Amino acid sequence: MRDIQVRQTDLGMTRLLRIFAALAVVFVAVLAIAPVRSRFTEWRDVQERYNELAEGAGAAPLDLAIQQIWKPALGITDRCTTCHVAMGTATPLAGEKLFAAHPDVHHDPADLGCTVCHGGQGRATKRAAAHGDVEFWDDPLVPRRYAAAGCGGCHTHLRVPAQGLAARGAALFARYDCPTCHAVDGHGGRGGGPELTLAGFTGVPEDWHERHLRRHRLAEAGPWRDGYGELPAEDAAAITEYLRSRFGGAPLAEAKIAAHRLGCRGCHKIDGAGGDAGPDLTSIGRRLAAQLDFTGVGGERTTANWLAQHFRDPVRVVPGSQMPDLGLDDAQIEQLDLYMFSLRALDVPAKFWPPDRVRAARLGERDFATDGETLFGVFCAGCHGADGRGRQFGSLPVAFPGVARPGFLAAASDAFLVKTIEQGRPGRLMPAWGAMDGGLRPAEIDALVTWLRGRGAEDREARAKWSLPPGDGEAGKALFAERCASCHGAQGEGLHAPQLANVAFREAATDEFLAATIALGRAGTQMPSFAAGSVSFAALDPAAIADLVAFVRALPPPPPPPSPGGTP
Repeated sequence: MRDIQVRQTDLGMTRLLRIFAALAVVFVAVLAIAPVRSRFTEWRDVQERYNELAEGAGAAPLDLAIQQIWKPALGITDRCTTCHVAMGTATPLAGEKLFAAHPDVHHDPADLGCTVCHGGQGRATKRAAAHGDVEFWDDPLVPRRYAAAGCGGCHTHLRVPAQGLAARGAALFARYDCPTCHAVDGHGGRGGGPELTLAGFTGVPEDWHERHLRRHRLAEAGPWRDGYGELPAEDAAAITEYLRSRFGGAPLAEAKIAAHRLGCRGCHKIDGAGGDAGPDLTSIGRRLAAQLDFTGVGGERTTANWLAQHFRDPVRVVPGSQMPDLGLDDAQIEQLDLYMFSLRALDVPAKFWPPDRVRAARLGERDFATDGETLFGVFCAGCHGADGRGRQFGSLPVAFPGVARPGFLAAASDAFLVKTIEQGRPGRLMPAWGAMDGGLRPAEIDALVTWLRGRGAEDREARAKWSLPPGDGEAGKALFAERCASCHGAQGEGLHAPQLANVAFREAATDEFLAATIALGRAGTQMPSFAAGSVSFAALDPAAIADLVAFVRALPPPPPPPSPGGTP
C-alpha cells in the first residue's frame, strides 16, 4: 500500500516538472519574440522615418524610445510625443505634418501635456488607441479642424465682449497713443510695453489705469511723465472692454461670439446660465457619436457631422424638436460646431485655471458682457431676432413679437418691459428670466430695458391719448370675433399672434398699453392700426377700443400646453 502511494507521488511530481518545463519554454519564447515584435510597432516606424529625414536635414537623430510627459498634479501621462516628436524634444522638420512644431498657443506642451487640450488616450502608443477611436474610451480626440475647441477645457468662461463698447475702446486706444508702448497684432510697441494681442486670453486687470497713473505721478521725466495722464472713467472702461476683446483672431473666441449673437442661451443653459426650453449644453463637447441617433443624418457617423446637420435642419435630425431652422450658412454652422466641441470643461486643480475661469468661479463674473446690447444677443436674439424686430419660423405656429419696434415701444412702459422679462409668459416659450436659475439679474434686466428703449422713440403723447374709460366686455366680444380672433384665437389662445389670454401678459399689460396697441398697431407685422382703419375695415373709435380692452381683460386663462419635446 505504501509503495502505491510513493509511485503516485512520483507521477504527480513528474507531471508538475513537465508543466514547469513547458512554461519555461513558453517564457523563453516570449522573451525571444518580444524584441522582434517591438521592431514592428507604429511608433518605432515613425521615429525611424524621422531619423531618415533628420539625417538629410542635418538635424540630430532620435534615440528610438517611447517619449512621455508626466504631470501628476493634472493626472496626466501622455505619450503623444512618441510620434509627434517635434512637439517634444526633437527638431521640427519641414514638409511632414507629423514632425512639425506645435503652433504657438502661449502654452508649452511639456507644461500641460497633450490630452488636456486635444482629448484622446494619453498612455496609448498605437494611433487608433491614442486618438480614442477604440471601444469604451469616452474622450476621443477633438476633430483636427476644431482643434481650437480644446481651449474650452480650461478656458470655460472665455468672455464675450460688449461689441459697441469695444469698438469705441479701439478708437480711444489709438487716440491716446497706446500703440506707442503696446503692440497689437504686430503693430506698435516701440516703447517696450507688454504685447496686448491676446489680452482677452491672459486677462486685463481692472485697475490697470490706476497703476499707470501711479507710475505717471512718481516719474520725474520721460515717457511716463510726459506721455501719460488721467483718463475719463468712461474712456478707461471702453479701453478695458477693447482689450478684453483681443483674442488675436483665435477661432474659439470668434465662434463663441457668433454663438452668443445667435441667442443660443435663450433656450439652453451653459455653465448654469441660460434658459431651459432645450437641453443643457454645458458638456456637449464630450458627446460621443455612439450616443447619437443617426436615423435622419446622412454621411459620416461622426459627432461633427451630426451637429452640423442638426443646425441645418433640427426637426429632420431630432423629430419633434422645438428648435427652429435658423437659416444658418455653412460658415455659421462651422463656428457653432467648433463652439459645441469647446464645451468640455475639465476637472483640473484650481491652480491651473486661467483668469477667466477664476473670475467666474470665485467672483461670479459672467462669461459675456452685461450691457443691454450684448444681453439681448445672448438671451433674446434667438427668438426676437438680432435686431429685435421679431421672427417667424416655419416650424413653429406662432410669430415672436418685434420688441424693438418703435410701435411696440411707444405703447410699452418701462414697468411693462421689466415685468414681462421678469415673469415671462407661462405656457409659452418666453421664460421668466427674473425668477429662474441661470436667468437675468435685476441690473441686467434694467440694462436690457434701457437698450430696448433706445431702439425706438417713445411716443408718450400717443400712449396717453388712449387712457380710456371702462368699456363693455360683451360689446367687445363681437368686435374681437370680427377683428382679432383670426390671429389671436377665439379665446385669445394665440394662433399666429401673441396669446392675449396669458395670465402673465395681462398682469403686466396696463389698459393703456392694450388700448395703444389696438389703436396704433405694430408696424412691420400683421397687426394694423385699428384707430386709423383701412380700405378693408372701418376705424374704431375710443369707445370701441375700450370695449375690446374690457373683453381681453375678461378672457379665461388658456389650458396648459402639452409637455414639449427637447433637442439633445
